[in-house]
Amino acid sequence: MKYFAAIALLGITAIFLANDFLTAGKNKLAAAINLRPLTESQVTQQGKRTVLIAPVFSTFPFNHKHLLAINSGAEQGIAVGMPVTADGNLLLGQILEVSERQALVQTIFDSNWTLPVRVGPSLRDALLIGGQNPRLTLIDKNDLVQKGDQVISAKKEFPYGISIGEVGEVNNLVAHSFQEAELVLPYTMRDLREVAVILK
Repeated sequence: MKYFAAIALLGITAIFLANDFLTAGKNKLAAAINLRPLTESQVTQQGKRTVLIAPVFSTFPFNHKHLLAINSGAEQGIAVGMPVTADGNLLLGQILEVSERQALVQTIFDSNWTLPVRVGPSLRDALLIGGQNPRLTLIDKNDLVQKGDQVISAKKEFPYGISIGEVGEVNNLVAHSFQEAELVLPYTMRDLREVAVILK
């Protein structure tokens, strides 16, 4: 009888300890969930600009680079044509379509997108042609354009001078009327988790 009582007491103690352990685990999980609110858009000032930091929806497993869907829309002040940047300073594209809480971004990887740009310290004119590998075209044969030169936006609808990337390999074939060059970007699309939309 003594042994039975001792075993029963040990069993009850074990049940209480297990219950306390599970309760503590649940409390820790609840605390962790409370510390991780759903990601939402955030308006912030970047110098004289007002930008909206918006989460990017995943394109996996299709990985379409030419379009991005973002978790912000008209409710957050987004409108068609607004410039979109990778970090507030690197032009990525522009707003193509807007719904109440989402928007579609046309990126520089879209073959239908073109953009007037300026290149290098002398601000030489060029045209950026979008695509899987964006490139710079219509560079005057007499303009000195070198690998590593900065490329900035010169589209009048965008704030002047937004950086895009830098010049890669320059193609100056004698048979061509203009020079062309690769565009080198300091980011990859698969790494983008949020973008900055320039509101004003």
